[in-house]
Amino acid sequence: VCAIGIPLIVIPVVDNQRGICRGLIEKRVAVKIDENQINSINEIVNTLTNKKMIEMKLNQKKLIDGYSNKRFVEFFTKL
Repeated sequence: VCAIGIPLIVIPVVDNQRGICRGLIEKRVAVKIDENQINSINEIVNTLTNKKMIEMKLNQKKLIDGYSNKRFVEFFTKL
């Protein structure tokens, strides 16, 4: 999702997801909503301004380049 520049909404459900979500929020590549906000997701999405979505997209490009699949193949080929 980040590799193609789509706004990312994260919903941590279990404890082992909270750290990953926190990292994505700190890098400003995602917006977090809580489980109790799922019914309000349309309202939350509508609060995302164009400026915020552009900022998220630029931050995503810095973090994720879209070539991880090639790196995985290269890594496992060398084993």
